Amino acid sequence: EPLLEVHERVERAIRKVFGNRILDQEQQKWINYIKEHLEQNLTIDPEDFDEIPIFEAHGGKRRFKVLFKDDFEELMKEINAAIAA
Repeated sequence: EPLLEVHERVERAIRKVFGNRILDQEQQKWINYIKEHLEQNLTIDPEDFDEIPIFEAHGGKRRFKVLFKDDFEELMKEINAAIAA
């Protein structure tokens, strides 16, 4: 498998986790915040949503949970597994 640049790896992971969903404008903004974070860190933790300024400024973990309604912990695992794959 070819080596991917960081942004390609992040893009592939996000597509794998969220690709089959139709996202509204606010959800898409959150995906972009997550992508920015992942390009710098290559991992995301539940605590990041209440500690990292970009997430915190937009409502943190609480807002994300309202927007996505999925099992938050499971989504974090899926994103990290997709990045590692």
